[in-house]
Amino acid sequence: MRAKIFFASLLLTAIGVGQDFPSFADCEPRHHGELSIRVSPAVEHGRFLKGGRFEDPNLKHDASRLRGNVEVRTLIDPSGKVVCAMVISASSPMLSTGALEAVKTAEFKSYEIQQDKVFVEVTLRVHADKGVFKIAW
Repeated sequence: MRAKIFFASLLLTAIGVGQDFPSFADCEPRHHGELSIRVSPAVEHGRFLKGGRFEDPNLKHDASRLRGNVEVRTLIDPSGKVVCAMVISASSPMLSTGALEAVKTAEFKSYEIQQDKVFVEVTLRVHADKGVFKIAW
């Protein structure tokens, strides 16, 4: 029974349920008439301001050998804050929550197209090592 509950919570974490973010489909700017662009992680790295790091005290103690990468589809609003994030892939489901928390803390410079600020979609890679999650450029 305990294993089923654990698996269900991992599954819900992997798809973003229970996070502070709405589901990705609910917050895509196309549904609200807003302009959005998709950029590569290399381009977004040059626009990175701060954040992108999270330490999970539970993983530091329990799974000190746990390491891996998580790919996170991310939507950044015109002010440079992350408004949506969804795990695309993870080397371990246990890393999903920490990766989302790391992405949630990131802030970026805003994008402008013809003097209009736009939403930005980017897939970020988060590296986890011994309970520390950082956006990997």
